[in-house]
Amino acid sequence: MVATVLQHAVYNAALLRACEGGGGPAGGVQVETSLHTLPGRSVTAQPQSFMLSFLLTLAFLYPPSYIAEEMVSERERRLKHMLFVAGARSLDFWLAQISSDVLLLMLIALATLILGAATHSPVFMSSYALASSSLMLCFAFAMSALTYALTFLFSSSKAVLKYMSTVLLFVTTIPLSLLFSLALVVPNLASSLSLILSVFPALAFAWSLFLLSVNAIISHDLKQEDSLSEVFFSPDGILQYHLILLLSGLVYLLM
Repeated sequence: MVATVLQHAVYNAALLRACEGGGGPAGGVQVETSLHTLPGRSVTAQPQSFMLSFLLTLAFLYPPSYIAEEMVSERERRLKHMLFVAGARSLDFWLAQISSDVLLLMLIALATLILGAATHSPVFMSSYALASSSLMLCFAFAMSALTYALTFLFSSSKAVLKYMSTVLLFVTTIPLSLLFSLALVVPNLASSLSLILSVFPALAFAWSLFLLSVNAIISHDLKQEDSLSEVFFSPDGILQYHLILLLSGLVYLLM
């Protein structure tokens, strides 16, 4: 950016000297330059978007430990078995379970939307608000389903609270840091790698929110807003990540 400004200053000086040498009235010549943000480029969009997606994803990773602890505790006390013996249907049990767990995660999403709108964050305003909300809903479903699958790794509810949050944070922070670094240097490789790592819902959510936030900030800087169809269905849209989250959630439920 500094080099570009200096280059414009040199051009301005050269133009003024040319006008003075040609006999034109130097006082009547005014050359002004302005530096605009190029489409698809922003000095602050990527760092801001990374921090937003990174911190919000980490906030979502704490409730699954309590969800898993409850399920392992139920298994230890055989509560689910007693419910089935009493006549409860398996479908009713799982519908109630996943509904309550998704609702717990959506409380974080609701708080995020309120704070984002209050601070006028571009990703939580206008058409981007619907996209970010739907992403959080899909992630809440997929993360709940993954949590159920992970409970089979634990035989004690105490072990869940002790280790699960640490494991989730560890397997999320390192890949996300790698993806962000690659996005700055080799964007195409980062996009391809993100699709592979999207089998883990937290990474799919963080990366899709990162892409959405970058587009929202750049559009805000350029004072133009993408339509809802562009946000979802354009080549850079995030519909594919909605589908990835929903499909991964269904797969984890069937495990």
